[in-house]
Formats: sequence, structure tokens, C-alpha cells
Amino acid sequence: MVDSMLALGLSLMVAQIIQPLKNARMVILALGANFILVPALLFGITALIPDSVETRIDLEDDDISHLEPEELKYHRIMARQ
Repeated sequence: MVDSMLALGLSLMVAQIIQPLKNARMVILALGANFILVPALLFGITALIPDSVETRIDLEDDDISHLEPEELKYHRIMARQ
């Protein structure tokens, strides 16, 4: 996925990147969607999910895959307190 995004980004000219940024309405809508609409939607979704320890751990930590088993165990124990 990263390589396809990189290939697409490198295939664009600077003018092709700057051109959409000149449309102020589109930029404002995109920023509003990214910083207001999506967080509000996710907040609503999390309000619907049952509030269990496992759910809270998964929602609070976006990426815990880098943790060692001991660190992960400590992290889960601390999240229960």
C-alpha cells in the first residue's frame, strides 16, 4: 500500500498538487470532515460499543503491536485499574 501511494505521489507534478489547494471551499470542507465530522462519527460509534476492559484497551491504543509480551501484559493490567 505504501509503495502504491508513493508511486502515485511521485507521478504528480507540483502544479497538480497545488491546483486543488486553490479551491478554498474544498479545502475547508476536507479539513472540516477530517477534524470535526470523522471524530464526531467515531465518538458516536464508541458510545454504542459496550464498555468492557478489552474494548477500552483496544480503543485507547491504536498500535500496541510493537510491545513485547511482558510490556503488553503490564499494559493490560494497568488499564484495568
